[in-house]
Amino acid sequence: RRRPAALLCCDVKLEFALAHVAEALAFQADDSLVLRLSAAPLVYYRTSGDDVHGRVPFQLVDADDDPWIRTTDVTRSGAIGRCLAYRVSFAVQFWPTMRVALECMQRQGVPVHVRDRRCRGFTV
Repeated sequence: RRRPAALLCCDVKLEFALAHVAEALAFQADDSLVLRLSAAPLVYYRTSGDDVHGRVPFQLVDADDDPWIRTTDVTRSGAIGRCLAYRVSFAVQFWPTMRVALECMQRQGVPVHVRDRRCRGFTV
């Protein structure tokens, strides 16, 4: 009989360069964004025991004090570290910020497609 694996509660952070965004699709119907990457993102985690309560600007964080731990994946299947498409859902009040980010991506040569309310995003 197989024993269940221990459950680790942690925060996960994916990091990638704007140059690695091959395409962005924004869906107004369900307030989501799908990013297709040309390279796998960097994956980091931190456990609930790291006791980090607020954000600190990156330039103020000493490398030795950085609570994020780099890893290749946080899933049993290894899916996150190998995936090249990610769906991000956000609250409707973040659309103004999202539009600014999408405009920035477009200026950098990323194909950006904003779908109207008739087109729903992908179900994952």
